Amino acid sequence: MGNPERKTLLVTDGGYGFVTSLNDMISKNRAGKAVVSVPKGARIMPPVMIPETASTLYLAAISNEGRMLVFPLSELPELAKGKGNKIISIPSARVQNREEYVVAVAVFGEEDQLEVKAGKRKLGLRFGDLEHYLGERGGRRGHKLPPRGGLQRVDGIDVIPSAARAEEEARVGGRLQTVSELVLVNVSGRDKPGLTSEITGIMGGRYDVRILDIGQAVIHDHLTWGAF
Repeated sequence: MGNPERKTLLVTDGGYGFVTSLNDMISKNRAGKAVVSVPKGARIMPPVMIPETASTLYLAAISNEGRMLVFPLSELPELAKGKGNKIISIPSARVQNREEYVVAVAVFGEEDQLEVKAGKRKLGLRFGDLEHYLGERGGRRGHKLPPRGGLQRVDGIDVIPSAARAEEEARVGGRLQTVSELVLVNVSGRDKPGLTSEITGIMGGRYDVRILDIGQAVIHDHLTWGAF
């Protein structure tokens, strides 16, 4: 399961969420444990593991209308259970009718890069590109992503961590080890949404590989991807 004190972001697509720990989600009852209160018409989203780093972290939320809002993760409360606080403002009637809802969330640092995915289209955003989307948690609906290339119909967000943050996260977690072998991994082939997330999840989650840096390019739906 991992470190029981590891922080996790829990979000409903109605625009509410909070930070909790893995330990708070452990149930002693076979029937399970109610952790998240889901607003009417909303749905629970996959949990997001929060990086173990001393750096300032931010949360990006995007709605199905292509509105994105970014704010410091510290503005969300840490709770054992509940509904949480409003992340991005979406009228409750529109959530209940499934007219508007959150489709993607991500937690990242200032040195990381966001990759917004909309079908076969991708948009890489560094922190300096996000000034237009920075705002107050909950009180704003966010700003529209660029309409060109269908980027307002977002499928998801990938976080490409910087080498410095990956190393710091390992150090903060007490897992920093001497590098005994450095391996370059190259992948090429037809691109698809979520491929970067799948590859890094397998490398880091299944094989405990520490990724130092990532580079990629997509030309005519053909992906060339490398990591070491």
